[in-house]
Amino acid sequence: MSRLLVALAVVGATAAPAAATPTIAYWGGAGPSIRTSDLDGTVRASIHGVPYWWVSIAKGLVLGTRDTKVGYGQQVIAWKAVGGDRRFTIDDARISLIHPGGKRIVFTPDNNGGRKHDRDPRVNSVWVRNVHTGAEKQVARFPDIGPVGRNPIDLAWNPQVTRIAVGHGNDGELYAFDIWTASATRKGTLRRLTTGGFSRYPSFSPDGSWIAYTYRRWNTDCVSQVRLIRPNGTGEHTLVGGTCHRILYRPVWISSHALVAWWVDQKGPRGLVRINATTGHVTTLVRAHVWAFQVSRTLGKVIWRTGNGAIHLYDLSTRRFRKVPGGTTLPGDVVAIQGQLEQ
Repeated sequence: MSRLLVALAVVGATAAPAAATPTIAYWGGAGPSIRTSDLDGTVRASIHGVPYWWVSIAKGLVLGTRDTKVGYGQQVIAWKAVGGDRRFTIDDARISLIHPGGKRIVFTPDNNGGRKHDRDPRVNSVWVRNVHTGAEKQVARFPDIGPVGRNPIDLAWNPQVTRIAVGHGNDGELYAFDIWTASATRKGTLRRLTTGGFSRYPSFSPDGSWIAYTYRRWNTDCVSQVRLIRPNGTGEHTLVGGTCHRILYRPVWISSHALVAWWVDQKGPRGLVRINATTGHVTTLVRAHVWAFQVSRTLGKVIWRTGNGAIHLYDLSTRRFRKVPGGTTLPGDVVAIQGQLEQ
């Protein structure tokens, strides 16, 4: 279940005439391709290329990851969300997330360690790029833990664009993760918040004062919790525990009072739940085969994609659901939305 999202890399693009700024990006399937669209499903770009994980969209830019022709390297490409023209390339980069403000991108190095002029042969750091100037800065270098090693996997911005939270771990041999934070502007501020290897998927509260995350003992399916902790490492407590029939993954804040989380059981995805951030009370939000979801607090929307590729939206203010045209016949488990703070 560690691969929640998939993104694509691009070779070419076809444009759709538009004036509006697209707010959704998703795997278009055929080609394969990333498509961008408005909330009503109007396609603004189809960017063709090679599939890969991770995609994000903000302020007229869409990011995806492409394999290079050298070794096992990757690069993050930024395209115009309308038309699909390439804007710039981040070499030696893999997982990326653009902040909703559109000014900064947080990313990790690729996994082609040992290449000459490699950004980080250990693939164990986090970097931030200024979208306007192109300047890149390493803001976190993690210690090498154990003979197998761990790497940054999950990324989250705080809304204030001052800090990042990272799920640092290994989803292969070890399947162990912990949560760290770092400044988004300077190196030397790395702080480890959890230990034990059971913590993933950080998400900052709207005021930045709390981080929600999944605590799960990976060798015991029925032990899962949503926990909260302060960015300085204090105040850690369990908000709600899961069961064998309701394993809770990837809590994401939707307001200062509530979170949404992925609900799975031992047979697979079951839907999404809403969690009261004070009491921990859980209610079912979506009962469906949800394969991927994202939250945009700026738009007040939750977006998710089911196993057949269908894309759905939930409006947080009106509490209404609707399907977004365009994804149903294009199976895929990638979806992104303007305003998301987690990857």
